[in-house]
Amino acid sequence: MVSKLSKCALSILEIVFEKLKTNITPDALNILSVMFEILPKSLFEEIMKQLAYRVERHNISVIDKSYVQDAIKSVLYESRALPKTRTKSPMIGISEILEKATKRENKKHGRETEASCKSILHQMEQTPQQVLEFSVETRGRVKENVLASKQRQPEASYEEPLNKIFNAHIREEDSTEKLRAASIEAIQEKAVETVGTDKAAFSKKRDQIKASVRIVKTVPWYNLSDSPEAFRAYFLSRYEKLLKILEKNVGGRIIESLDLKPGEYQDTYVVIMVDSKEIAKNGKGGLIVGDDTYSRFKIYVPFDADPDLKAKFDRILEDTVIAVEIKSVKSERFVIASNIIFPDLPRVRTRNKSTEPTKILVAADLHVGSKQFMKDRFERLIEFLRGETKSPELNEIAGEIEYIILVGDLVDGVGIYPQQKDELAIFDQKSQYRILAEYLSKIPDDKLVIAIPGNHDASTRFIPQPPISEKFADALYDLSTVQILSNPAMVEIHGVKILLYHGQGLERIAGLFGVKLENVHEVTTELLRWRHLCPQWGLIPQAPTQEDHLVIEEEPDILLMGHVHISSHARHRGTVVLTAGSFEGLTAWQRDIGIVPTIGYFSVLDLQSYDLIIAEANEKGIEIVKSLRI
Repeated sequence: MVSKLSKCALSILEIVFEKLKTNITPDALNILSVMFEILPKSLFEEIMKQLAYRVERHNISVIDKSYVQDAIKSVLYESRALPKTRTKSPMIGISEILEKATKRENKKHGRETEASCKSILHQMEQTPQQVLEFSVETRGRVKENVLASKQRQPEASYEEPLNKIFNAHIREEDSTEKLRAASIEAIQEKAVETVGTDKAAFSKKRDQIKASVRIVKTVPWYNLSDSPEAFRAYFLSRYEKLLKILEKNVGGRIIESLDLKPGEYQDTYVVIMVDSKEIAKNGKGGLIVGDDTYSRFKIYVPFDADPDLKAKFDRILEDTVIAVEIKSVKSERFVIASNIIFPDLPRVRTRNKSTEPTKILVAADLHVGSKQFMKDRFERLIEFLRGETKSPELNEIAGEIEYIILVGDLVDGVGIYPQQKDELAIFDQKSQYRILAEYLSKIPDDKLVIAIPGNHDASTRFIPQPPISEKFADALYDLSTVQILSNPAMVEIHGVKILLYHGQGLERIAGLFGVKLENVHEVTTELLRWRHLCPQWGLIPQAPTQEDHLVIEEEPDILLMGHVHISSHARHRGTVVLTAGSFEGLTAWQRDIGIVPTIGYFSVLDLQSYDLIIAEANEKGIEIVKSLRI
């Protein structure tokens, strides 16, 4: 058996090196060799075609076990030889299926079970040294051709070389071929017995996956100007957007500063952009200086008029836009307030839900390339997404996840802060993205990854950030299952509106209010109240674009953020707010500002039921930390 498998392995290596122009790990070669022995010729050819497609599409330099398994599952699922991923039972491993199928066939023909697939796999682990020598020799022979071509051009069809292999090793009507056919039948029977045939397709076509996602807003690359006109256009855009929202929130008429006349008022409001605020000298009220589109004036807020006024006054930040209910006007430039109205979300609203169970996974702050990148934990996450944990419950959850949303800081970047080089493991940003792409390419093809940049990514340092530069992240753009948007961005998945923002400024706003970062949800809910992702100018590097893209114009059903490396969840007037944990260990910056990161934390949210799972990838594997309906 060993000699026959060795001969088979040599033939497979010939295709891998000379036709696919790549390399292969021993365990991947073992699996392919077993497939060669047990599958019908047509199915094995389809598997090799799937591998060829993946090598070309993902620019794979080494075919490992995960790529082979994905190709096998893709082919066998389509041929109904394996159960689908949406199953009430754990995923069945390739070796387990083959072993059980071969045992069934052995029993049918009265053969000994030592000829089972498990034995074959064990023997393949003892692959003769000549195979490895052939690997080195052949790789050297094709090295010149590989280096001479920037893009691989694999042949459109692999039927001819595959036919040569099969003709050299297999007779069409021999008992081995009959065994293969019987084994496939046994696999199908086992699949039906275990979980039944699931009508939902395992591998959704890329256009079907993306068709379910509507990009509501993403910011393209833009030109910057530091002229006074640019700043005026920026703040006027903010004011006008929030004015439209406030017009729906107030219960009376809104007048402009030109119409302010001394006297008493009722159910009348002015809308201002706050320039400054301070406590009045008498200590019994506060003074707000603000502008509308025509002039600047002062507003006195008496704290004793309403117990809520002091709390509302304390919430106000510079550059926020608020509506002030007028009690009286003392002069054309001095107003007494009776109430303060924030843009805020409506108190009564119906949030959108998916019509069918649809799960998203939310993660952030991977920081690939950092010395503190938690490689093992991130690999646990990838294994979870592949349904390869030891827990049937986790594997079932993974099979139901259709979208993975990465909310910024995908890599650690280069030159982001002084002395960063001391904390870098990879000093080239393009290499950081290439390694990230290798990880993401292992996520099953029936899942779509949606990613936005963070302050460490290859985009502008200013907010808003356009999508990550293809010049640096071409490896990500080569992945057909990855969609890269701007920061911020809004998408609609199965009718549910999801706002994505990396979270720059959260730590600064928390500092202004004296909120501890472990209670970051107290800050994120304020963003919804202000309807702005970072309302005070100067807290972060912001670009004076013609339009203020940080205004939350549409009411999101979900707001996703990262940046502070702390997992948190909250709900404000029907909107779910999640901040993701991180896959980076404690850094000097985090120590300086008192962050205790929740490492390896991620969230899984069902868009139909709004059931939320907070999970942790750690040394033991994947553990569910909390489950709740939010």
